[in-house]
Amino acid sequence: MAKIKVLYIDDERVNLLAFKASYRLDFEIFTATSAEQGIEILNNNSIEVIIADQRMPGTTGVNFFASILETHPNPIRILITAYSDINAIIDAINKGKVYRYITKPWNELELKSAIENAYKIYLLKEQNANLTSKYQKVFTESTDPIILFNILGKITDYNESTVKLLNYSPEKLRSTYFSELILDRDDALSILKTITEKGTIKDYECQIKTNDGAVKTCLISGNSITNNYKKIAGYQAIIKDVSLLKEIEKNNLKTVIETQENERMRIAQELHDSLGQKLTATKINLNLLQSKAAECTENNLSSDFLEIQNILNSAISEIRNICFNLMPFTLKNKELSVLLEENIFNTEQFKTTEFDLNIDGDEPDLSVNFKISIFRIIQEFVTNSLKHANPKRISLTIFFKKESLHIYIRDDGDGFDYEKQLENPTGNGINNIISRIKAFEGRYKFTSKLSNFTELEIHFLIKDRTNDK
Repeated sequence: MAKIKVLYIDDERVNLLAFKASYRLDFEIFTATSAEQGIEILNNNSIEVIIADQRMPGTTGVNFFASILETHPNPIRILITAYSDINAIIDAINKGKVYRYITKPWNELELKSAIENAYKIYLLKEQNANLTSKYQKVFTESTDPIILFNILGKITDYNESTVKLLNYSPEKLRSTYFSELILDRDDALSILKTITEKGTIKDYECQIKTNDGAVKTCLISGNSITNNYKKIAGYQAIIKDVSLLKEIEKNNLKTVIETQENERMRIAQELHDSLGQKLTATKINLNLLQSKAAECTENNLSSDFLEIQNILNSAISEIRNICFNLMPFTLKNKELSVLLEENIFNTEQFKTTEFDLNIDGDEPDLSVNFKISIFRIIQEFVTNSLKHANPKRISLTIFFKKESLHIYIRDDGDGFDYEKQLENPTGNGINNIISRIKAFEGRYKFTSKLSNFTELEIHFLIKDRTNDK
């Protein structure tokens, strides 16, 4: 292990010799008889602890320490004085940033302990300086915006990437609160609450407003900053702009969904035009054959024909249901509310479940693709609920507002562990719902309680969701 490098400055050579003799086995000793020699040694060696006598020719130990604060700030300083001069001691602390003072003649064990403790502080300062340097480098050079704000939420510092993302002037940034950057106030409150309670947050997706009115989709990661008393003194937030990635993801999702719907349409059309028509033609011919058979007195086949006819009716009905589930042809011709009421929220289909549909506001002329996605989301929720949750009641409320659409759907069934289901999905139901919501930039919240209920809230902006092209 390397020895602690100690510089001792004293104009009395006998003191230097005594010091070296006492501590040469413990430390790597450097000695100087003047401040000038001391500076020369400091310039050429990595000194960790400096000991200086208060009374030296041309200067004092305190003034010497004060003179090297900028050029050699890291070594820890110890003042040796033979005088009980309280003013010199105060100056040593205030001007020279002295760690300790030792009176002459010194006690060997006391001075040795002081040097070793000073070295520990030196190591802590070095470590802190290295960490600060690394952090400052990351802070200034990071391509991701980094914001520091106090416990009141006011921004106290930021890097250049923050200015570029937000398009704020430095003056405006320093007068802005972190929550003012977040588009949704609930998101801002959730971020601050999580960081305060848990100490950290990772990749919280939200939307941020820029100075020119643009909205950026971002991931927020952050942590609380504590003081020496473990109390929160402020916060740090790192912002990752994922707007472009989200746009690509949204377009990919829309392409996949549209491809699926086109394939559904093709299959439904083929079933309807081919197999459906053939079954209908068979039924017609069977009716004719039944009429002829009824005239035959030797063989009464009416009951057999009736059974076959029932089978055909059931097959035709099933084909129609399959075609509708694949692609509701009436979507282009009926309002979403009517379509839901006729084909999903139909109490005649399910005898053990009550359905409650509430529509508030005037439904705009929604685009077909958007309307299909909403229909599929609700259809998926209802189907999963009926299959797995054994609900007694399913309720759906839709609010049509001027520029937004809000959907609230809830069952009183068995519920499930939403987080566990996302981690280990047993089917595609939830993922299908989430994918369709994201494809149209919707926001959602799944809430479920075992043996109690499942609820889904969805919010869409319906600007540009009308007049399908």
